[in-house]
Formats: sequence, C-alpha cells, structure tokens
Amino acid sequence: SEYRDRLNKYLAHLTYSRAEQPCDWPHQKVIYPVLCRAIEFIESLGPEVRGRTKVTSAEWGALLDDLKTYKVEYDDRDI
Repeated sequence: SEYRDRLNKYLAHLTYSRAEQPCDWPHQKVIYPVLCRAIEFIESLGPEVRGRTKVTSAEWGALLDDLKTYKVEYDDRDI
C-alpha cells in the first residue's frame, strides 16, 4: 500500500521518456504483488471469457506461462 499512489501515478502518466528513466522500485514489494495479481486475474477469467477476446487461447496460455515463470524466478530470489 505504501507504493500504491506512486505506482498509480506512474502508470497513469506513461510516456516514452519514462521508459528511459531508471526505476528504483523495490521489486519484491511492488512488482511481485502486481505479477501475482496478474496471474490471478487471467486465471479468474477462465477459458470461456478469454475465448471472447481477440487474443488466441495459445497467446493467453503463453502469457500465463511467462508470468508464472517470472513468479517462480521471484520466488527463488533472496531479496
């Protein structure tokens, strides 16, 4: 919660120049929870909802697999 306002502001004001700025986010406190929530969200959609989007089932599966892989990498870190 301590980073929520900062993250919301950062996301609401995305620019190309922001991508070039160094990011000092504490990954375990900010990125990891966002990653976990993204996985939960996609899984909660279920195949029937995902099937009604322009993204193919294979693409949803690949995205979910990638997110889970990143999560395992974070789980294995000693941060």
